[in-house]
Amino acid sequence: MSGFSRVRTQRRELLASGRLFGLRRSGGALVPAFSRVTVQTAGVPAEAKRMVVSASGDLYLSSGSMIYRSTASVNTMFMFSSGFAVPPYFVKLYDDGNYMLAVDGVKALEIRTNSAQLAELPALVAPALHYSRMFAVDNDDRYTVRWSQPGDALGWEYGLNGAGYVKVDASRGEIKRLISCDNRLYIVCGKGLFVMRAYGDAEDFRLENTDTDTDEIIEDTAAACAGKLFFFTQSGLWTYDGTLRRFEADGLEGFSAPVCAAAVGSDYFVCGQLDGSGAIACIDGRDGSVSYIDEPADCCCLSEELLFHKSGEIFRLAAGGTGRWESGATDFGCSGVKYLDGIEVNGAAEKLTVTSGGRTRVFTDVRGRVKVGLEGGFFEITAETSSALRGITACFAARG
Repeated sequence: MSGFSRVRTQRRELLASGRLFGLRRSGGALVPAFSRVTVQTAGVPAEAKRMVVSASGDLYLSSGSMIYRSTASVNTMFMFSSGFAVPPYFVKLYDDGNYMLAVDGVKALEIRTNSAQLAELPALVAPALHYSRMFAVDNDDRYTVRWSQPGDALGWEYGLNGAGYVKVDASRGEIKRLISCDNRLYIVCGKGLFVMRAYGDAEDFRLENTDTDTDEIIEDTAAACAGKLFFFTQSGLWTYDGTLRRFEADGLEGFSAPVCAAAVGSDYFVCGQLDGSGAIACIDGRDGSVSYIDEPADCCCLSEELLFHKSGEIFRLAAGGTGRWESGATDFGCSGVKYLDGIEVNGAAEKLTVTSGGRTRVFTDVRGRVKVGLEGGFFEITAETSSALRGITACFAARG
């Protein structure tokens, strides 16, 4: 501690900032929230565009012109259907019979638990189930939404209470996605939104204009949770619940290139990059807190938990596990060279790593204070925990 012997030791609590991996803030502490678990499935294609889990637990992936399937009882994925023009969209329809459709704008495949057959449908893409009907975008006119007869995704005879359609204003670009949320059907276009609601016993579907002109929306990031529609544009994360707002997420700095998203309860999961490396951002749709899973993914879906595909493997996010807090480069709020005498851990850290100027100290099973003894201008501190962290306090001296 040469040169610091007459300097008063200072303390700085660090846990209020930094990045979270698999942790979330709860009651003033950091606690494990999500962990990655490998789904043991052989034969997974190297690339995937869309995925869905059926009511009976079977997993389907669309990749190129093909659909792959893995049954719930056999953990091997196999080619299930081929000949699609583009990777097809999936829509789960009615609980009776485990009924799904796969559509690509040209071909439609009806999928049940033990059978699959071609279906006679209009040319449709981007389907969604809403008010017991199938809604989808007309592949030949991407400004038109069409819907089936009630309770029958294969019924397209028009009438007062039958199938129908509506055309949106072209000023916001082609329709990209349809998202059902409560009593609203969100129509996500290239540069803005429309909303459709049902009125009366005959289900009179009416289109509502919205004050939602945006920059280019990244279509596969649209998902609904916490009573709001979430989506990314090139300028960042936005929400809509009747009013368009930029969503202020605490810890989203450095996250970029979002490609796809899914949502459940109050959590919005989006796959992209963190500081140039693949990551999944786990965003609380109520308070905006952010945690990460440092894994790349090219598509994801929801079953009871989030499933995601990465380079020929399937993973799921399970509750709990071990999480990690990273301080990033910190100067403890003062310039110049500091002597980090020690760190106090309130809670438990299975592993504590401190780095400065190319030198690293590693400590295991830390509860309370550890002696560090490093000099530097900036420090990086990482703590891993499977229980809870309530505080990380640096005890240091700074030259005047």
